[in-house]
Amino acid sequence: MCGRFTLTLDEEALLNYTMEHFDLDTLPESIKVPRYNIAPSQSVLGIFLDASRYDFNAFEWGFLPPWWSPSSSMRPLINARSETVSEKPTFKSAFEHKRCIILSDGFFEWDQTSKHPYHFKTPDHSPCFAYAGLYSKHPSNTGHTAVILTKAANNDIKGHHPRMPVILDAKAAKRWMDKDASIESLHALIDATNPSLVGVPVSTKVNSPKHDSPDLIKRNTPHTLFDI
Repeated sequence: MCGRFTLTLDEEALLNYTMEHFDLDTLPESIKVPRYNIAPSQSVLGIFLDASRYDFNAFEWGFLPPWWSPSSSMRPLINARSETVSEKPTFKSAFEHKRCIILSDGFFEWDQTSKHPYHFKTPDHSPCFAYAGLYSKHPSNTGHTAVILTKAANNDIKGHHPRMPVILDAKAAKRWMDKDASIESLHALIDATNPSLVGVPVSTKVNSPKHDSPDLIKRNTPHTLFDI
């Protein structure tokens, strides 16, 4: 799954990346970078294809379908299983018409045994990559909500969690947002993504979304009984 992630580039470096790949050079006013502990319900930086051009959006991380109402017992959804997303009534329309990407440079996962957090990045420390996402207009007309797709974890992640976010490079991100893409080609794209990832143990301060500082991604090896 993906429940916490980072976007640690400063504004100049981030815009260099988005200008190169998506011709976007101005961030939404509500987006501030760098971010070291992005959590559900917060604003996340996304890109979607608007007609024939890409555009930024500050999505609220927690998807709500158009038919949601305040009286509904449904809670905002931060992740969606990619294997069934094209069939589920909650996501079917968005999968067909409202695909987006969420920009990031790493994510956190907690070891299943020790419960210690790890920060995962690509081995080459790519300046930025994207999560495959879906978006929907907030039912209360207060912006847009978004969800991050997940898939079965690869060998780099499965010792920590059985699921991982669907990670796309810039070329794959454009294919994901292509309005003419078929459902079959989108599932094939998801299946083909298998980035190498390296995890570093980090401070348990990341457990609280109140913390958002560079020290959260510094190596912090967990203690064991043998250290006492």
